[in-house]
Amino acid sequence: MNQIFKIASAFLLFFIFILLPPFAGLSPQGQRVIAIVLLAIILWAIEALPVGISSILVLILLGVTKSVASFNDLFQGFRSPILYFLIGVMAMGGAIVKSGLAQRAAQVFLRGARGSSKRPLTFWPMKLDSSEVRMY
Repeated sequence: MNQIFKIASAFLLFFIFILLPPFAGLSPQGQRVIAIVLLAIILWAIEALPVGISSILVLILLGVTKSVASFNDLFQGFRSPILYFLIGVMAMGGAIVKSGLAQRAAQVFLRGARGSSKRPLTFWPMKLDSSEVRMY
């Protein structure tokens, strides 16, 4: 019941902000976008919905309220190859951590430091040989 109250309160503030008279120098589209951003911030802050669902809700509301010129503009950020690069990097990072490779690399790195905070910076490029990268 508490979650429903939080979500209802967030949407009530959203509708109140949309129904306010337009601010000077701000288009109705701009006011709708601000209302949607405030709704998103509130939903993320109170964690009434999972972050992913709140984010998808923002995209849906931007499209439904005609806050963007077209659906192409709405999904423009998803066309960038950088997004897919970051998803790939996160997937590879998760696989490296899950496989234990990150732990092994850290152990090799720290073993080479031998207690010195300055030695890791000089150890890695010059002293890495096959004897230091052995499997356990």
